[in-house]
Amino acid sequence: MRIILYPVFLYPKVDSMPNRTLPPAELTTSRILQTWWPLALGWLIMNVEMPVLSAFVARMFDPKHNLAAWGIVVSLAMILASPVMMMLSASTALSKDWASYCRVRRYMFVIAGGLTLLHGLMVFTPLFDWVVIDVMGAPLEIVESIRMGLTIMLPWCIPLAFRRLNYGVLIRFGHQSAITVGAIIRLSVEAVVVGILFSMGTLPGVALAAVSMSCGVVAEGIYAGWRVAPILQSQVRPAPPVEQPLTAGTFSRFYIPLVMTSLLQIIVQPLVSSALSRMPNPIETLAVWPVVYGILVIFMSVGFAYTETVVVLLDEPNAKRALQRFTFALSAVIVGLLFVMALTPLAGLWFRNISSLPEALITPAVHVLTFGAVGPGLLVLQSWFQGILLHRRKTRGITEAMALGLLANALILWIGVRWGGIPGLWMGMGSYVFSSIMRAAWLSIRARAPAVKPSVGLSVAQDTSPALS
Repeated sequence: MRIILYPVFLYPKVDSMPNRTLPPAELTTSRILQTWWPLALGWLIMNVEMPVLSAFVARMFDPKHNLAAWGIVVSLAMILASPVMMMLSASTALSKDWASYCRVRRYMFVIAGGLTLLHGLMVFTPLFDWVVIDVMGAPLEIVESIRMGLTIMLPWCIPLAFRRLNYGVLIRFGHQSAITVGAIIRLSVEAVVVGILFSMGTLPGVALAAVSMSCGVVAEGIYAGWRVAPILQSQVRPAPPVEQPLTAGTFSRFYIPLVMTSLLQIIVQPLVSSALSRMPNPIETLAVWPVVYGILVIFMSVGFAYTETVVVLLDEPNAKRALQRFTFALSAVIVGLLFVMALTPLAGLWFRNISSLPEALITPAVHVLTFGAVGPGLLVLQSWFQGILLHRRKTRGITEAMALGLLANALILWIGVRWGGIPGLWMGMGSYVFSSIMRAAWLSIRARAPAVKPSVGLSVAQDTSPALS
């Protein structure tokens, strides 16, 4: 007890005291920002892709038919490639060591090769006429343009999957700034190709856009392979093996729910467009909806990027509380910025000067944007919960939430079509907000379940406390 009488400067240093260790440092906001912002910027840059290509198609010969054909080409190409869209999340969560990376890479090539084969069958067999003419009901005058666009897009699935696989590794090992560079390279290549082809003026618009997108994806895939090569040698190969090796069965149980989630996400927009065309004021609604939703998508980019941030940083000590605080702060900032835009002249300037909406449509656009401002904030919450579930390899809850959101969306739209008393613009935004609430609520329930360690190979979670504690 006499030591308490010694001068302070005589006390031994903490780090030299026997049998005592410093507590692990808490995850800082700057560390979260460092991981998140390059991914968010990459998502934002990629969201510019479609408006740029569509703008060039609209300036080519016969823009109406080419824009219609290009829209169907993109929809079909996205559906065909949807099983590899979640390869980014899978690689981020699973590629922790060399053996796991090699297995994920093998599964990626099997999936992407099979999808490329299906794409070829779609283009070169009677399956094309059945899907495009009989199922989708595409006008006969644009059918061959659709076939041409899909033929050009044939090679895009494998480089798309390859870059998502390697981007997951780069995120996992702290090189997320490479994703921003890759997005810039992709957009730059597309801009150069589309500029050259546009100046030549020999290709129809749908071919111009398809060639440009394919070249951009291939270029980004090459960059991703080049960028990840030194990381594989210096960080992935020396990484300690995971406790439970990845097998085909555990990968399937992890990945199949993500594939279903991707398919359900793609279904939403055709469902909304079909319903809005059957509600009051369809022309005005269909003119305003893509403009307003386009603004929301820009703000949603930061939420899309947050899932992988959570997956990576949950491995760090004391990460849960720091990530939860950042989640709510980011959500509040996004919603606040959208409200500022909607409630000030900024929205009118955007709709009038950038989107070129007719003056009569600006006021309803501003009102419905105000109503939908909470959506991107809810997406940040969804990404937080999804990141927890991906980290635990409990992906079934993500699919359940997406299915529940789709049902909620369809319910509101069905009410709008049957009732017919409210303009479609409000019912469309109502379905978006309501489905976002339902998805966030269900993901919250799934993420709050105790992380009980399951059977061999299924979980990386060792903490049995609630995820949000």
